[in-house]
Amino acid sequence: MTRTRAAILESRNAPLTVRQVSLAEPKEREVLVRMEMAGLCRSDLNAIVGHTRYDMPLVLGHEGAGTVVRRGAGVTSLKEGDRVVLSWAAFCGDCFFCNKGLNHQCHTVAWPRGKGLLPDWTTRFSDGEKAIFHFNGVSSFSEYTVVYETGCVKVDDSIPFEVASVVGCSVVTGIGAVYNSADVEEGSTALVVGGGNVGISVIQALKIKGAGLVIAVDPKGEKRTA
Repeated sequence: MTRTRAAILESRNAPLTVRQVSLAEPKEREVLVRMEMAGLCRSDLNAIVGHTRYDMPLVLGHEGAGTVVRRGAGVTSLKEGDRVVLSWAAFCGDCFFCNKGLNHQCHTVAWPRGKGLLPDWTTRFSDGEKAIFHFNGVSSFSEYTVVYETGCVKVDDSIPFEVASVVGCSVVTGIGAVYNSADVEEGSTALVVGGGNVGISVIQALKIKGAGLVIAVDPKGEKRTA
């Protein structure tokens, strides 16, 4: 059992409270990660205001990077000391949906994730006898967290944690929009609405894809001049 400080949403539309809670040891194919840096995403706000439904109390955060501290049974792709980006899109790789290439519908990981639980349909966070729920299987707003093995992507030591911390959601969302949703062709003209982390990632992906004219708009002046 690990004691950790975590930023917890106790009820909808309430300020987060930072307090000590208990974190159980990682189970099969899970790892304990010491968080080094976490990103803040609009999806966290959606949970706070109730646009996404989770049971409370809830440890928020679904972007982050950290260091693997301990491994549960059956973990083969990670070792203690690995620097990792956390991803909310973990999957088992062996269920009905994964075998059909539908990893996002993974019966083992994605179904309980939507209920704030890990694959055995329980939580690792607790306060005494009271369960505290996970957000998107990540809960990066904690000094330590437990995540499923495939929710960790190893990164090189040269990548700063503050850069790696937003790769798990903002960066892949922006790049995925360019490469998969829009399938941008070389020389294309593109309009990017919003200059946040996702918007910046879209612009970077457009440059890599060889887009011609890229126009970015944002109501905030500091983002237009960044």
